[in-house]
Amino acid sequence: MYKILSIDGGGIRGIIPAMVLSRVKIMTNKPIYKMFDMIAGTTVGGIIALALTKPDHKTYMPAYKADDLIRLFSQEGKNIFQPL
Repeated sequence: MYKILSIDGGGIRGIIPAMVLSRVKIMTNKPIYKMFDMIAGTTVGGIIALALTKPDHKTYMPAYKADDLIRLFSQEGKNIFQPL
């Protein structure tokens, strides 16, 4: 079986999949990247996918966690995303 995580886009609403993924990590006690063979997304979902899989140069573990993205969207969302 091949497990794929597909994350939808949606501008500032990208905070929602980040919150879901944070909760999944808490419930499983596993990093998101270890639960899936492939992680992909569209627009903001693609940015989330990249952030959750981009390796840190020192530890080679993912540089960002879903909680980091929630914090980013909460603090900088107004600057990153244009109002509709």
